Amino acid sequence: MTRQRRSAAGTRAVLLPALLLSLSAGLVACGDDDPEQEPGPTSSASPSTGATGQTTSEPTSPDPTDPSASDSVADPSVAPATGIQLDEASSTVTAPAGWKKQPEILEYASAAAKGQSSLQLVDSGDISGGASLDSLAESTLDTLPPGAKGERLPDVELDGQPFLHVRYTVKGEPLEHHTFTTIRNERNVGLDFVLLERDAATNPALIDSVLTTFRWTA
Repeated sequence: MTRQRRSAAGTRAVLLPALLLSLSAGLVACGDDDPEQEPGPTSSASPSTGATGQTTSEPTSPDPTDPSASDSVADPSVAPATGIQLDEASSTVTAPAGWKKQPEILEYASAAAKGQSSLQLVDSGDISGGASLDSLAESTLDTLPPGAKGERLPDVELDGQPFLHVRYTVKGEPLEHHTFTTIRNERNVGLDFVLLERDAATNPALIDSVLTTFRWTA
């Protein structure tokens, strides 16, 4: 997994594609053909459809002034993930059951994976000077890997803080990437998921099971 960028938003956006690609590449090499994901709620009423949204054929830019454009996953109907915990300077999150802790690539990031699927928590100093979510989204979409097609989905609220949500795929890869990013207390914090595209129907539920465990620790 990777995160990179030219502004503070750029640091995370630019490092993101590179880090994600290096980690997912290794996972693809050692992965198998069996589904790697922990089953999650599949009810059509599950907040997963609101938190992660349904992908569209064209990129979308949610109106930040529209309250409905930001969805909270703090819903009691979402079964929280029960795997290992990832802890960074100001945040913590729980991975799906059965996922394994991965070797640290960056001192401000930690990751868990199973097969070809992975999750990374990044919590680094912000160098953007407090960029808006719109600016962060623009930088993220501008620095995607070659051949990638991305879109901004509705923002989500995690432990009281709005996060932007970008989904993208890379031509020739069997994976879909979901990145959630925010800036809080001069820190650039984000969650990056790399999941099998063939599991697109159940990926939202898995993502929501993780997002509902996110907490600020500082």
